[in-house]
Amino acid sequence: MSLDKRKISGFRIKQTDSCVGLGVDGPSRHIGLHRLGLKTLLTANNKASMDLATLESTPDFDRSGLLRHVLDQFKISRHGAHGPAHWARVRLHGLKVGREREADVLVVELFAFLHDSQRLNEYSDRLHGARAAEFAASLNGRFFDLKAVQLDKLCFAMEHHSGGDVHTCATIQSCWDGDRLDLGRVGIQPHKDYLSLEAAKMIASATRMSKGLSTG
Repeated sequence: MSLDKRKISGFRIKQTDSCVGLGVDGPSRHIGLHRLGLKTLLTANNKASMDLATLESTPDFDRSGLLRHVLDQFKISRHGAHGPAHWARVRLHGLKVGREREADVLVVELFAFLHDSQRLNEYSDRLHGARAAEFAASLNGRFFDLKAVQLDKLCFAMEHHSGGDVHTCATIQSCWDGDRLDLGRVGIQPHKDYLSLEAAKMIASATRMSKGLSTG
C-alpha cells in the first residue's frame, strides 16, 4: 500500500488531513491520562511535563504490559536522549497536535512508545525505524489491537521518522511532529518546514521543555 510522502526541498508543503492511499479510518479514539504505576519509566533527569507513571491500561490497550515489555528489551540507556523521558515528550506533543488535527491518537501514542525502541545506540542507527516497525507488527494483537490501516500508518511513521519527510496524512505527520518538537534535547532547533502548521506554533514552548525550562 503506497503512502504519499514528499521530501523537503526548500519549500513549504501544505498539510492536509487526508491519508493518501489509505482511505478514511473513522473517528479518532481519545486516549485519557490515568494511573499506570511504572516507576521504572522515571529517569533521573526527567524533563517531560507529564509522567508516564500516571498512565494505566484500558480494555483496548495494555499500556502497562507494553511499556514493561519495551523497557525489558531496550538496549540503550533509559537515561539517554532516546529513553522514556523522550517518549513522554513525544507523546505529549504528538497527542496535542493529533487531537487538533483529528488524527488517530492511538497510533500517535503507540509511535511515541515504540519509535526508538529498537535502537542499538544513541547515534547512527539508520535501520532502527524499520526494526521498530517490525517490532510493532509483532505486538499487534497482544498489547493493542490495530486494524490493518492503523498498523500500516504506525509502521510507516516509524520506518520513515528519521528521513526528514513531511506527510499529508494527519496521523503520520502528528507522529513525526511529536518527535521533531523534542529535537531541542540534542541541541537542534525544530524547523517549521518539517512540521505541520499546528506543530510549528509549538516550537518555542516545546524547545523550552526539551531543555528542562519552564514553558509558562
